[in-house]
Amino acid sequence: FGSSWFRLAETHSARLPQQNSRRRAAMPPVQRRVLVIGGGFSGLACGRDLRDEFLVTIVDAKEFFEYTPGVLRAYVKPKHLDALTFTLHPVIEEKMGCKYY
Repeated sequence: FGSSWFRLAETHSARLPQQNSRRRAAMPPVQRRVLVIGGGFSGLACGRDLRDEFLVTIVDAKEFFEYTPGVLRAYVKPKHLDALTFTLHPVIEEKMGCKYY
């Protein structure tokens, strides 16, 4: 899963116009950025896999992650709801080292 994301990013970055070589030598190296839309399973996995090579920002409409397949169990056992959800901000920014909006 991880290596395919790097190949995709390299393919798209190769399409960007190349800068003047004199100008490129004078500029300090800049770490490339990636925007991941969605903080679900795929978005979190993508952010985790790309964080070592890119500055990753994850954007999600909700402030929390919800394990949807387990929601029906919460109807039977309401105390189980806490195990199905967590706030995204501390996980993404503190544990993964990515930015979150």
